[in-house]
Amino acid sequence: STTYPFSLLLFPLFSSPSASPLSLLPLRFLRAAGLEWVRVNSDGPTVEAVPQDQLQNKADRLYVQEALRLKPGECYVSPIDLNVEFDRIQVPYEPVMRVATPVWFNNEVRGVLVLNESPAGLLDRVHRVRDGKLLFANGEGAYMHHPDAARCWGPQLGHDGNVFKGWPWLLSTSD
Repeated sequence: STTYPFSLLLFPLFSSPSASPLSLLPLRFLRAAGLEWVRVNSDGPTVEAVPQDQLQNKADRLYVQEALRLKPGECYVSPIDLNVEFDRIQVPYEPVMRVATPVWFNNEVRGVLVLNESPAGLLDRVHRVRDGKLLFANGEGAYMHHPDAARCWGPQLGHDGNVFKGWPWLLSTSD
């Protein structure tokens, strides 16, 4: 019999257009320790496996930590934030949300399956409402859309662009 690396066996599944819609790429399988084991990227109609020497450790990312706490069949959907590759925020900025689920085998978590989804269409629709003069923020108040783009993504970019700073009364719990 011939043995193949597990990553080689997964690539056809990950790269099949019928199995993985292109809007959900990159698609990753991470080992339980957070290291990417298999990753496929897409640039339009092309789907390609990432070489082993370019795979990353994502153990410190919230979506990995949260997925590892889940029970079989559960999934974690991350907040929208800016994509980070090799510990750096991608430029141009690429908002992304992730769906992650643990992979169980013999009652043990063996890894995490992660799908990236781009909310670009949603943010583009927000921008078109009222000629881009609409504010859009996450639950912590960080702007994801603002007429002054420099105020967006405050926590990740190290500035205080936050809806609650401009309108502190929004924090009020009274009716």
